[in-house]
Amino acid sequence: ITTAAIKGLSSDALAVLDSAQFNVLSTAQFAMLNSAQAGAITSVQTATMTTSDLAALSTAAIAALTTDALSALNSSQLPNLTTAQVKGLTTDQISNLDSSDLNALSTAQFAVITSDQAAALTSAQTGFMTTDDISSLSASAVKALSTDAIAAFNSAQLAGLTTAQVVALTTDQVGNLTTADLNALTTAQIAVLTSSQIAVITTAQADAMATDDLAAITTAAIKGLSSDALAVLDSAQFNVL
Repeated sequence: ITTAAIKGLSSDALAVLDSAQFNVLSTAQFAMLNSAQAGAITSVQTATMTTSDLAALSTAAIAALTTDALSALNSSQLPNLTTAQVKGLTTDQISNLDSSDLNALSTAQFAVITSDQAAALTSAQTGFMTTDDISSLSASAVKALSTDAIAAFNSAQLAGLTTAQVVALTTDQVGNLTTADLNALTTAQIAVLTSSQIAVITTAQADAMATDDLAAITTAAIKGLSSDALAVLDSAQFNVL
């Protein structure tokens, strides 16, 4: 079948091809598949696709894959998706990746995750992300993470956030950090918190803050500390201000 003619193959006909039949299609033929055809590709078929065939699919075709078909890709196939293909993944596709699938993505792929995609990440997924993958996310992607997704980070993951990512955290994200989470931040990270972020620090968070962290708050940001949060500081904490 010519590359021009493959576009005429019905989605039903494509879906019934067994692995041997499916895998004889060339990269040029895969590149011609449209969204309707890609939507008919089964998980059995995607599981046996070569990395070059996957990379040949258009961004529209990748986005049309069912969540089952995408989840069938293994840790060797997923890192070979192009950054354009990753950026085109739907939120349903992203949220249905299991933790091992997500961790198979490269830092370059994580770097192109959009805000909408980041917002779809679950706490089960973020809890298993590597520090390199987390630090690769754009500031806007980190800002889009749900409070549950942020709360799932452990101390090593939180300490791996870049200062640009910390500055981008929303007040809801900061306010929902546990005392252990807040204490996991480095003094360099604390030093970039804004007055708006400091303003949502709870009395429980303030009470548990290390003296080094309190001392690292900038003079501009300290103005945001609430009177209630200030009142719970003990003498050692208060005197480092």
